[in-house]
Amino acid sequence: MDDAPHAGVPPKKLVELVAVILACATFAYIATGIHLVMVDRPAEEKGVISGWHNLVLAGDAPSPNQYRPGAYLLAEWMKNAFFGDIYSAYFYERLFFTFTTGLFSFLFFRRFLPFGWSLAALCWFYAILPQTYIGYGHQPADPINATFYGLAYLAVASGAPLWVIPITGIGTFFRETSILLPLFSLIITFDKRPLWHSLVRFAVGILAGLVVYGLMRYYYGPAEHPDPWIMVGGNLKELFWLRFFLPATLVPGALAIWCWKGLGPYLRRSLIFVLIFLIIHFIFARFGETRLLLPILPLLICSALAGLKWKLEK
Repeated sequence: MDDAPHAGVPPKKLVELVAVILACATFAYIATGIHLVMVDRPAEEKGVISGWHNLVLAGDAPSPNQYRPGAYLLAEWMKNAFFGDIYSAYFYERLFFTFTTGLFSFLFFRRFLPFGWSLAALCWFYAILPQTYIGYGHQPADPINATFYGLAYLAVASGAPLWVIPITGIGTFFRETSILLPLFSLIITFDKRPLWHSLVRFAVGILAGLVVYGLMRYYYGPAEHPDPWIMVGGNLKELFWLRFFLPATLVPGALAIWCWKGLGPYLRRSLIFVLIFLIIHFIFARFGETRLLLPILPLLICSALAGLKWKLEK
């Protein structure tokens, strides 16, 4: 019997890619539908969606929203080009970036895990996602920010850290936390090439983010910041964020540390970045806004499952 593959049979990787695209599209549609029910409809009834949108476009929104105009400008363009109303524009904007976040995260998982384990990681990620859905305020930028983080993780894992520079610059237009991505690249790659290469790349990446953010500050002018700049005190008092922190961060983090020996250099160093990310956000952000942890979920989930796989195979 001829065991050669039949002509016209799709390659295995192509079949896997199609399956993952369908999975991401399905999960993203479900997650965006949950967001529609939990957040968008109540916000729409109160006029919050159009209210925030108009404030940002007019240059009258408070900080930090005023300096995150990308999501609002993109929704305005989508409204005018395709949908005619701002609510549909935001729904499809979220749907697209929830899909791309999952897809880039899966491609990142595949650098360290086999297909089945990567699919499990993807399911874990999308299962946690609805827990990040809180009040509408800052939500438009969240899936876009997560997409840029996922793309940067994939670029560094693929041996192309130079891509972090434009990712940082473009990402900062949507959310200023993209400026942490050059630090991630430096932590992962500092010994891959001469140290000065990594430091120059880090400096140029930071500069790209600062230039974009500085231009937005100059264009829009000063905007009121309603919250304290230092949030440690509030985070220590309002501990309800633990209900998300425990299953989303502590559990995979503890599993990864338990299996530390089974993690390669990339994942070990990525956990150092996770710790720095958490410390910075604990100091300067409100930890009760669980969406803040969304960018580090792929690192934690991948590390946890890679370590668990190593343990099971010992």
